[in-house]
Amino acid sequence: MSIIIKLLIGLVAGLLIGIFNYNLLWLTVRYITQSNRRVVIMIVSFFLRMAVVLGVFYLLAIRTGWISVLAGLVGMILMRTLLIKKYSPKSERHSL
Repeated sequence: MSIIIKLLIGLVAGLLIGIFNYNLLWLTVRYITQSNRRVVIMIVSFFLRMAVVLGVFYLLAIRTGWISVLAGLVGMILMRTLLIKKYSPKSERHSL
């Protein structure tokens, strides 16, 4: 498999992992303010998110090698930046 294809696979996987991880984190933070079982929700959310993220990175490492894992990390950080801009209040957007 070509290195360009490996990089693209990793980048796309990282973007998808980022969407999953950070949107679920956002939903968790919004939901715990209305719940009586905050600690349980936070712990379950954390372990679910980490299991998916680590599982996908493990599969990337096994199937395509470390270069895809690095590209996946870049994609995840890029998605984090985009979602911060999306969810930040309008008064703080100019400072990012």
